[in-house]
Amino acid sequence: MDDDDRKRLRRVLGAVALVAALAATGAGWWRATEEPPEGPSAGDRVASLRADRAALLARADPESRVRLARALADASLLTDALAVRHDHRAGEPFAALTQPHRHAFEAVDALNEAVAVVLDRPSPGLRADALARYRPVADSLARLAGTDPLPLVLDYTPRVIAPRLAPQEIALAQPPRALPAIEPSPRAASEASAPSRPTDAGPLPRYLPEFAAGEAREPPVVVEIVGLALDAGPAVLTVGGVRVTALGERHRLRFEIPRAALGGDAVRVRTVEPLLQIRRGGRLLSFRLPMLVLPDRPGSVALDERVREIVLESQTLVSRNCLARAAAGETRATRRCFDPPEGWRFDRDSRRVVVVERLGWIEDAPDPTLNAGGVEFAPDEPPGQICVVVTARAAVRAARTATVGRFEVALLRERATTRVRRSGVRALDWQEPLRLPLDPEALERKLYVRLLDGFDIEVTNPIAGGAPFLGFVTPTEGGHLVLVVDPALAP
Repeated sequence: MDDDDRKRLRRVLGAVALVAALAATGAGWWRATEEPPEGPSAGDRVASLRADRAALLARADPESRVRLARALADASLLTDALAVRHDHRAGEPFAALTQPHRHAFEAVDALNEAVAVVLDRPSPGLRADALARYRPVADSLARLAGTDPLPLVLDYTPRVIAPRLAPQEIALAQPPRALPAIEPSPRAASEASAPSRPTDAGPLPRYLPEFAAGEAREPPVVVEIVGLALDAGPAVLTVGGVRVTALGERHRLRFEIPRAALGGDAVRVRTVEPLLQIRRGGRLLSFRLPMLVLPDRPGSVALDERVREIVLESQTLVSRNCLARAAAGETRATRRCFDPPEGWRFDRDSRRVVVVERLGWIEDAPDPTLNAGGVEFAPDEPPGQICVVVTARAAVRAARTATVGRFEVALLRERATTRVRRSGVRALDWQEPLRLPLDPEALERKLYVRLLDGFDIEVTNPIAGGAPFLGFVTPTEGGHLVLVVDPALAP
């Protein structure tokens, strides 16, 4: 190959290189000017789910916290699982996600929307609709298992933290003391008196106030977490300023948390979120574990029973006046019998006669002392009646007489009515069942329950079933209604 051929070849290769460079530059410019994908990225959706979770927990009332606890907790697990898988991929388009991941985002969104509606307009129907949205969340969480090597929390216990122990009884040891010497009596003068010895008076019982901690400490709360790839790195659980290192294996972690780290309240239910952190490579993966912390005092109840009673009504009956006239020197008597009004009866023990007027005359001169008559009840009264006899009798032969009399008596009537018998407000106790006496002939019963300072329940007759953390034991016939509050009766 001569020099001309070599020059010609170099020119051809240079032209080819120039064309290739221009083509690469044009392709890069075209990619740079491509329109970005429409809609939010996966990272944006994760941030939105986290904000929704925080807002819902802040707005939730005690009843919603209790009844929707399982749904909200699993939605939190699914949100954190999605965050672990997509939070670090800035700008990842949501449309590019796999179908299981897109369905997981949609399931959490649907549940959050349903819970928000319940918090705005609490009702059993809307709450049931929100609970129905829980199943797709649980299914989506299960479908994420095995799709990648990243850690995944599927379940954990406990979901409910029992209330704090009551203040403990403690014993303060008394210092040893010497018994005072006793002078011997003359009879025992010959006997040697025993020297006084220090004695232990034994422990002195004291009770702690509510704000003090008892001598006996509460046992730690054991938290167990089940999932996949949980041994991807060191695992730490943080709550209440306490950090605990995990004890466990590949698919199960175990932590022992001091009970004091979970806190508590005297009357209100609280939600705490221990934070599980697993370091994998250069990333710190976080999962929140929502738990309900029950209060020291569960609440109170009141029982109303509608019972039938026979009420005795009473009123006074004043009879009509009865008149008896007698001619000069004569005696006349007038007998009248009276029936009680329909539905009433006479109270014979309360009856009495009344002499309204006693008159007497000799010629035209009036003189009441000339009338020896009176008013009395007839001795032969028919059953259920009252008969009165009014008598006009002349005290002297020439006197004319007239007597006016009547009787008064109480009328009685038995009327069936109903009234509400109230038990009064009774406090519930985590440690001891509450027994409420029942009237076996009650027409209706209504139990009012106030749990966790804001969770109101009204149970009507027949009292059966129960409520979150509350169980009823109803005897078959009369007896007592036994109410038991137990952390194990979680919804």
